[in-house]
Amino acid sequence: MLEHKTLRKKIGDAHRVLCAANCTEAFEVLEHERVDLAVIDVHMPFMNGVELLFAMRERRPDLRAVLVSGLWTARMMRAGFLAGALDCLEKTDEGLVALAPLLERLETVERREFDLGPFELPTPEQIMDEFYLGLTQIYGGNVTRAAKDAGVHRTSMQRSVKRARERTDERKARRGDGE
Repeated sequence: MLEHKTLRKKIGDAHRVLCAANCTEAFEVLEHERVDLAVIDVHMPFMNGVELLFAMRERRPDLRAVLVSGLWTARMMRAGFLAGALDCLEKTDEGLVALAPLLERLETVERREFDLGPFELPTPEQIMDEFYLGLTQIYGGNVTRAAKDAGVHRTSMQRSVKRARERTDERKARRGDGE
């Protein structure tokens, strides 16, 4: 979890920093405070950061967010971007340095709507499949270690990963790319 003083150091005094230790506190902050940018740790109790971003955007579709993690895989980053994150940063000094310029850009640039034409957005289920498969990839396929890191029960993680693999294989078979 990111600490208040760490964020304050990275973004300076121009912005107020509100912290939440878990998803329940995050929803309270979102409900009662003006939030310009949510900085969400991917690994947190009760709900991972991608799931939290989905839930927060259901309540505030215009919410802008950045996901942070100490460990990223390409699949996890893809899931974060598909969930609506503006960026996926490493939870290091170098990664968090990007927050201040990002906040400055958000203040000067209006959010634009794009016509994506026939482009089909992935479902939340597909995005979470990418996230769970990416998380287990960090641990070389070791679901037990991935579950421990994500703060979920091993059996629940095993079921999620199994369903994710099955759904991913089904989608590949429908598209005809057996990779």
